[in-house]
Amino acid sequence: MHPKTKQAYLTLIFCIASLFAVAQTNEARTISVTGSATTNVSPNEIIIEVRYEEYFNGEEQEANRVTIEKIEEKVLTALGKAKIKDEKITLGGINVIRPSIYKNNERIDLKRRLSKALFICVETTDQLLKVVRQLEAAQLMDEVITTFEIVETRHTDVEEFKKQVKIDAFKDAWSKANLILSTSNQKPGAVLTVKESPQQPTNGMEIFGSTYDVVASPASRISGFKPILVSCNIEVVFSIE
Repeated sequence: MHPKTKQAYLTLIFCIASLFAVAQTNEARTISVTGSATTNVSPNEIIIEVRYEEYFNGEEQEANRVTIEKIEEKVLTALGKAKIKDEKITLGGINVIRPSIYKNNERIDLKRRLSKALFICVETTDQLLKVVRQLEAAQLMDEVITTFEIVETRHTDVEEFKKQVKIDAFKDAWSKANLILSTSNQKPGAVLTVKESPQQPTNGMEIFGSTYDVVASPASRISGFKPILVSCNIEVVFSIE
């Protein structure tokens, strides 16, 4: 091998070895910690599904049919008395029901009926009770309403809560790294990576993706409904100074 070639070859090997050593040193000079944060959010929108359907006064003849339009007029009147604004009421769906009965082991198909659902948005338990009482006063709860249930709780500013929880989770990660490193007179430096840790679904409604959970909690003092517990876990890698 030519002396100059040999010298260049040895120089290259030395450089590669030096880079490998530096990489090992840099890798050893990092710390990875997990930060967590949670906050309770009182829902300011509670969605109720109210479903009602047509029926017959007496025999099943068209002249005796109480139409969905007549029923809905009564429902909307009751909601108006409960101070529910029009923009808080949306259509949930319309279905055709074809009921049947059995008599003497023979199936008898009854006349078809229309069923309709509305989604109603309230803000507090007081509003919810007003809706119930007005529907009862109009004798709709017993006669025509087949479904009355809470289908969703949410908050209009949920994105802001998500941002704040993520900030708090990062602060928690930095505090943990600082506490660990302070025992050896070191401290966390630059942030190298931030990774959001997915969480398993809880017994509540998961609406914030893989990182944010909604779980059941004691009733909130603001709305009267169970608050939403927003939580976030992140894994942060810091350099070590």
